[in-house]
Amino acid sequence: MYEFRYKSLFYFHETSHVVINLKNKCGPHDYKNFIVMPGRDLYGFTLEIAEDRPGILAEISSILREHDISILYVYGTYMEEDSSRIVTMVDMTGKDVDLEELTSAFKGIKGIGHIEVIEPVTKGFIFDKTSFPLTVMGERVVFLRKSAFKELISGLVESMGHQATSGLLYQIGVRMGRGLAKKHKEIAKDLGIEDPIEVLKKISGSLFQSLGFGKAEVIDREGDSIRVRKYNCIECEAIAEIIEEGHGTIKKGSLRCGLIRGIMDGVVSEVMGKGYASTEEKCTAIGDEYCELVFRPSKGGR
Repeated sequence: MYEFRYKSLFYFHETSHVVINLKNKCGPHDYKNFIVMPGRDLYGFTLEIAEDRPGILAEISSILREHDISILYVYGTYMEEDSSRIVTMVDMTGKDVDLEELTSAFKGIKGIGHIEVIEPVTKGFIFDKTSFPLTVMGERVVFLRKSAFKELISGLVESMGHQATSGLLYQIGVRMGRGLAKKHKEIAKDLGIEDPIEVLKKISGSLFQSLGFGKAEVIDREGDSIRVRKYNCIECEAIAEIIEEGHGTIKKGSLRCGLIRGIMDGVVSEVMGKGYASTEEKCTAIGDEYCELVFRPSKGGR
């Protein structure tokens, strides 16, 4: 059984404290478990929700508004059955209010349990030290920024050459994709989705985007062939930027998506129940507007 560790996510406007619903708006989500604002007095609060009920978040916001304290970031995390918590980062620069006063006010909210104050590491820098390790669907995760991804690709090319790098990343990706797809199938089973193509469209495509790989959609199926269009692939963006920055060993057309294509091949193979391999007809790493892949059954079967 899979487990979602993050139950919900809330966004607040910094000055008005009004909730902004970004559900239907596509834009980047800057994950702020740390904040750097030189010269500012930054603090955080982790509030355990012992009794969940409507309105708790609004009451927390109201207390901060009464003290004229700006919310920089706030999110809710599901911990276990009947238990969750809210973490908020605030700017208390120039505010004549102490932490004990705020903590006492929060404790007066019905449903709030244990409260932990997050102290800044130094003036102007704070991170959420109460939320560790980071998990998604019950598994630990780490964040790999695109700049680090670029260094990984560049280092492999320098050490192994273009062809070996592409092959290695692809093979690793296939294994990763098969592992990821096992979770996709578990989720689909719990949701009553049986058709493999629907699993790819509704579950695999959604998680591909939600985990930051890119945006992928099944645009056509003809017989056993599946055509998928991919946008904003992090690997392709990294390769394109390396080329644009003039990296000495990587030229336009010399390297395409390997890891992400492998992940997608692994996912499709696992979900469809037999081996699939893709042919990349378009790729943003070489200047195309989007990536387009055609998946066909591979001769090797599984």
